[in-house]
Amino acid sequence: MQIRKHFMYDPGDEQSQESGGETVAAGSGSDQSAGGAGTVAPAAAASESAALVGEASAAEIAGWKKSYPDGIFSVTVEDASIIYLKVPGIAEENNALTYAQRPNAQPLDYMEQLVNACAIGGDRTLLKDEQAMKSLMNVMRDKSNGKKVTLVNL
Repeated sequence: MQIRKHFMYDPGDEQSQESGGETVAAGSGSDQSAGGAGTVAPAAAASESAALVGEASAAEIAGWKKSYPDGIFSVTVEDASIIYLKVPGIAEENNALTYAQRPNAQPLDYMEQLVNACAIGGDRTLLKDEQAMKSLMNVMRDKSNGKKVTLVNL
């Protein structure tokens, strides 16, 4: 299964855009080296002729950009369905961690809860598809890292 991440808005990046993206094989991380299985490559232009299941209007996307100032992004699954997610904040991270600490919790409950909490629109059936959820969890792991920082020992 392949997913295509579409970076949509990051208030800290003046070069934010609504097109482009990268294609990631399911179960791969975006930090793997080039040339191997599951590598990340620049995505080809998405087919504009076929509408994606769950595709939002420009007005909806504009509203989400205003509602979620930390940023939003979309993930296209197999060029057929699209889901829109917000960048997780501390509240979503805390709720997911609390959920994952309940009795009988499973190891991936944290990431699954985080993806569900950050889904803001699009094809929500992807949240129930096990293979799509695995890919969405990989994307969310990358997006939940926060801002880039530099550690300087003094």
